[in-house]
Amino acid sequence: MKLENLKKNKKRNKIIISSIIGILLIIASIMLYKTYAFYEEKKSFNVLKGRIPYFSKEYKETLLHGTDPVLGSEMIPILINESNGSVTYADKNKEWYNYGNKKWANAIILITNPSKTYNVGDTISESDIESYFVWIPKYSYQIWDLGNYNSFTSLDDTKVHPIGIKFGTSNTIDSDTECVTPNKSGESGTCTIGKYMTHPAFTSFGDVKGLWVGKFEATSTKAGLWPNVTAADLQIKPNVEPTLGSMSHHFKNAYNYKRNLDSHLIKNTEWGAITYLTYSNYGKCKDTTCEEVYINNYFLNYIGNHYKTGWSGTSATASASSSAGYEYSNPNSTKASTTGNYTGIYDLNGGTFTYVMGVRGSLTATGLAGNNSIQVYSGFTKADESTYDSKYYDIYSTSITGCPSRILGDATCEMGPFTFYTSWFNDRSIFVDANSPWFMRGGDYSGSYGSGLTAFFNSVGATGDACSNRIVLAPIQ
Repeated sequence: MKLENLKKNKKRNKIIISSIIGILLIIASIMLYKTYAFYEEKKSFNVLKGRIPYFSKEYKETLLHGTDPVLGSEMIPILINESNGSVTYADKNKEWYNYGNKKWANAIILITNPSKTYNVGDTISESDIESYFVWIPKYSYQIWDLGNYNSFTSLDDTKVHPIGIKFGTSNTIDSDTECVTPNKSGESGTCTIGKYMTHPAFTSFGDVKGLWVGKFEATSTKAGLWPNVTAADLQIKPNVEPTLGSMSHHFKNAYNYKRNLDSHLIKNTEWGAITYLTYSNYGKCKDTTCEEVYINNYFLNYIGNHYKTGWSGTSATASASSSAGYEYSNPNSTKASTTGNYTGIYDLNGGTFTYVMGVRGSLTATGLAGNNSIQVYSGFTKADESTYDSKYYDIYSTSITGCPSRILGDATCEMGPFTFYTSWFNDRSIFVDANSPWFMRGGDYSGSYGSGLTAFFNSVGATGDACSNRIVLAPIQ
């Protein structure tokens, strides 16, 4: 009898245990469902509010090997409508750039008091945008020419080719296939043709994954030359006259524009970084051929609004005009972009001459004008040399003359061989010297100066040159 009771109890216990397990599984399923439903509700709410969803993962592009955009404070990722250039607030968790498809990352900074609060998916009013920026990921490039030209020879248009680019966070080392970046005037280190070298634009600002470059020449809320413009007035927008001024004024305004994002006036080597990425298969090249970026040839008159940012002429060498061309809102303007679409950088060929921070000798170098009889100052003082870190400018040797004093990566003498023009698209080539120690880049609206990304000119650095400027940000994550 006891044995039968024992068997019955054992059977009953199994049934109880099975029932308990079943109940627990039902409860667990209900809790899991509610948790999922809660997450989906919160996810939808946060997407609508422009916040990052719970457990979200930001979009990354494998090709970039960790050099994806770093959005500093105030910066909003955007998508650009390819039909008219209008801007939408991008979702960072979805694809908003694709360098493999020539879609470079873009971001904006809003004005201090925008008309509304913007959320992911919203179209952003142009009147609420203060500045546009484009991301240049850190990369190494394959050296094709060391640029040690001592004299003019003849042009060689076979030099124009898609430049080899490898994205990545690490710096190149000395090996059979790589070399350490010299980043010094006149030096090549162990670099030889065919090796890859980390571009020097990415070696001066610590552990940066790339640089944000102003999408257009810098503009401002005030018209006129530099005495009227302060750092607080700066903007970077299309369809506006760029801000003109002296080298020192441009530098100090750019430096004080966004100190929290390490803003500064573009360096000569940073111009080089844009140029090499442009003339690669991630920019204006395809397979074995490259198309030159079209010129910004807009010029109205010498009274009032002379120039206009974001404009494209009808060719890379078009003559000056205020009608034969396209405003930024016209998709034909993308011919003047570094990608051939709206995601690229504008005003690099033509517009106005652009002052870059590249100088022969020192920050206080002076030039000569008026048949070399008048000493001209860029506006920098001895005190400035101790105030501003040397990482913000490229120094060129005074003991080496011309091309042998180039800095590898600056897109000057690597673009040879030369006459008065480069082998790349016949852009003008005038190296800095004792009388004109400052670099200018890009050329102007007229096309007659041999304007272009690979063009370089010398200058005294004064206001009289009526040069524009371009702002760069170097945020560290």
